[in-house]
Amino acid sequence: EAMRWLVHELMEAEVTAMVEAGPYERTAERTTQRNGHRSRRWDIRVATLELQIPRLRTGSYFSSWLEPRKRSEQALVAVVAEAYVQGVSTRKVEALVQSLGIAGIRKSQVSCLPRTGVREGLGVDVALSKDVVLWKEFLRSLQERGLRGVKLETSDAHRGLKQAIAEVFVSSSGQRCRVHFMRNVEARVPRAAQPMVAAAVRTIFHQADHAAAQA
Repeated sequence: EAMRWLVHELMEAEVTAMVEAGPYERTAERTTQRNGHRSRRWDIRVATLELQIPRLRTGSYFSSWLEPRKRSEQALVAVVAEAYVQGVSTRKVEALVQSLGIAGIRKSQVSCLPRTGVREGLGVDVALSKDVVLWKEFLRSLQERGLRGVKLETSDAHRGLKQAIAEVFVSSSGQRCRVHFMRNVEARVPRAAQPMVAAAVRTIFHQADHAAAQA
């Protein structure tokens, strides 16, 4: 709702400048009148924002900052990416953008989003094992091709991969892949109990902080 209010106020300010009068205001300088609103979906690479664009009785209004691929979109992409890198959970990032009036952002968009807003595959290789030596060769091949500044890695916590990451990307932080974690949990309980256990474990991911998760 905060974003909806802000966008509405910005558009109203622009319309007031164009019309030379505020809503329901009578002035000698008035050039035209407001004529309700029209709905428009503001589609950008990471989300969809439902807007109500002011209409004019004479002439037309459309704000230039609502054009796609503008700096406003780049800012949104940067905020979402930085929040995720800094350890804010995917669920919280999703809730944050929704609280700003943005609808339609998916969890996969949050967790796989670089600053450019374009999801990219960095490398693919085939190996006969998950040995640490093979993982180190693969990660170093990414470095040789220019990969720098790795801040966060998400993996299945395989011993060889963890060791390789610790040696190659020394300053990066790591986290366990939820999908693999849940599979490991479910594999250790009877099939009939898996839905209940999975639901209970997932509540841990929804806690506000580490202390609440441990409680």
